Amino acid sequence: MSKVSKRSMKAVSMLIESRKPYYLVRFYESGDLTGVLKKVLKPEFIRRWLLYNQSLLEYGYVKVFEKRGGRTITVVFDEFSMRHFKLYTLYLHSIVNLKSNRRVDCLAKCFSNIDATSPVIDLLLDLSRIIDRKKFIGLLRGFCLCQ
Repeated sequence: MSKVSKRSMKAVSMLIESRKPYYLVRFYESGDLTGVLKKVLKPEFIRRWLLYNQSLLEYGYVKVFEKRGGRTITVVFDEFSMRHFKLYTLYLHSIVNLKSNRRVDCLAKCFSNIDATSPVIDLLLDLSRIIDRKKFIGLLRGFCLCQ
């Protein structure tokens, strides 16, 4: 059994059964809830960014756990990959309410190509706290120029 650091960051995605099912994503840093995101439509969208960041999985900086047959997906980042966790949260914000596989793939590529040391990450996260969520999501999608 692998040990998860107390300083780990994680994104927990839970399936919400409704007329149109969707995933609710909660972000935790060191056990404290830092954000909630609604309406990620497909579970493969949650994992798509990780396909382009396989090295994080291979070296053990990121672990993915699935419970109840994929109804709950937990992506845990260790303390050394905090910047990648921030990129992952930006990616998840950008795919809210998207149905197109092609567009999600474009956004996953875009956010995996951003350098983890870039100051743009912190600026975008600061901006997310200031402006309206819908405007912020539109800004992220425009940032990547995905049509």
